[in-house]
Amino acid sequence: MDRDYLIAAVRDITKRKQSERELKGSHAQLLALSARLQAAREEEKSRFLREIHNTLWQTLTNLTRDVTWMQRKLEAQKNARLRAQLQLRLEAMAAALKTTTRSLDDKNLKVLIATDHKRLSGREHQIMLLLSSGKPLKEIAAELGISIQTVSTHRTRILKKLELHTTADLIRYLLEHGLID
Repeated sequence: MDRDYLIAAVRDITKRKQSERELKGSHAQLLALSARLQAAREEEKSRFLREIHNTLWQTLTNLTRDVTWMQRKLEAQKNARLRAQLQLRLEAMAAALKTTTRSLDDKNLKVLIATDHKRLSGREHQIMLLLSSGKPLKEIAAELGISIQTVSTHRTRILKKLELHTTADLIRYLLEHGLID
């Protein structure tokens, strides 16, 4: 009696598949949370630097006003020797204030805020350097073996992370930070 037998083992993998889906969902949530945390850190850094900028600007303005007041009061000083010594010191203070105030403009604040180009991914850094060479998106895409849309997305992310608006701004940033010649 030759009979063909078929033996089958069945294992219910429903729980395992459910666990895999939950794990993927948790991973996606973790990535989203990480991105929000990074954005919050960057916003806090920008807010903190702006606060320092504004406080320093206000202090310098007050000091400048005080120096001007002191110079006017100095003119009434009767002692010529003391008046000459004070005048030299006030002029030095005024020059220092003027230099410091000039260096504390909005452009320098933006550079200070955007100095963390190290937060770019390896691919973003690669595309940033290719963009700075003047290559069009199509050529960069062909060179890297990716789509033009992917290059464009990376470009948008790079500009957003560095708080820039155009490729020209990007090139200026790279020159200011010594990343290109």
